[in-house]
Amino acid sequence: MSKVKKQHFVPQFYLKNFTDSQHRIYALDVVNGKSFGTSVKNIAHDVYFYDYEPFDRFIGVEQAVEKALAGSESKAAEILRKLKAQLEANDLSEFTKSDYRELADHILTQHKRTPQNRILTTQLLEKVRQSRTKGASDEVKQLDLEAESYDPQFQQIYGILSSQVLHDIEGLCDQYWVFWKNKTQHSFYTSDHPVVGHYDTDERFEIYFPITPKFSVSILLKDHFPHMSFRHQRINELGDPEYVKFLNTVIVTNCGRQVYSAENDFRLAEKIVEENSSLRDPNRKRIAPM
Repeated sequence: MSKVKKQHFVPQFYLKNFTDSQHRIYALDVVNGKSFGTSVKNIAHDVYFYDYEPFDRFIGVEQAVEKALAGSESKAAEILRKLKAQLEANDLSEFTKSDYRELADHILTQHKRTPQNRILTTQLLEKVRQSRTKGASDEVKQLDLEAESYDPQFQQIYGILSSQVLHDIEGLCDQYWVFWKNKTQHSFYTSDHPVVGHYDTDERFEIYFPITPKFSVSILLKDHFPHMSFRHQRINELGDPEYVKFLNTVIVTNCGRQVYSAENDFRLAEKIVEENSSLRDPNRKRIAPM
């Protein structure tokens, strides 16, 4: 059996939610400023991205990570289809506890599987390493953070496949899940890194994930957002264009290189890039100084 060369780090079944009536998706490259229409087959992939020979040898399976991810995608696709149908019907009553676990699994996996995540963890390590030389705690000093011992690809694979994921899924399910129904004229963007954890202006943490151009979900830490309990597991109409702009800004400023839309209109994204010119640098720092 031939090896899979073009390996998608954002699944095609998800990207299809952001295609137009002609099954085309539009992309903006924030580095060179060019936008273009294409198919979901031609974006969010890299050559042999998940191939890792030491892991393949250990498992005894060629392209083990790619096959594991491909195997999990059928279940994730089913959950997203069910969620999309219920969102469009304006009724989440049939979305079960098990469904939330499956959705949480997909969201966590999607966050960890991108090139952007590999860069983020590498840059975070460097910041921690620097802090160790500046009077950091004993716990940080004792970590094995030598550059020669750190393999970002191994760390990414471990993060995706380790048993810790089960604990993380339960933790995510225990937060507030706020679904947004976009009632504005501006569609939600997605990107080559569509699951973003970020802090708002009041230093409150949330995870944001656009589902379609008209629906998205914010997963809010209960300790940070006690006032949002009434929105939990509900479809909340969003009619504020400024908040839609804020959510799209989160996606654009945290993308790896490309932003995606079902419409060939990137005026907002281009303005965001203009206001955040460092996005044009493919080697930009993703982690703020500690």
